[in-house]
Amino acid sequence: MQVQIVYSMLSQKLHGKNPLEKSTTELYAEIHNQYMGVPYVEGTAPHLRIGHLNGYGARYYSYLMSRAVASEI
Repeated sequence: MQVQIVYSMLSQKLHGKNPLEKSTTELYAEIHNQYMGVPYVEGTAPHLRIGHLNGYGARYYSYLMSRAVASEI
């Protein structure tokens, strides 16, 4: 769940105000540290392997919404 929140927040930032004020790796590290229970590992760039950040549209966020609805049922 935390990973999906991180990816969703990253997507919002990447597709928001441009140009970005920092590198995508710095942005990912900042968001990761804010929403994950473990710290970001310096020198890594896991956001570069996320195919859902480009061309997927708002459908990515439906994962989190589906889980929220399912938990209420």
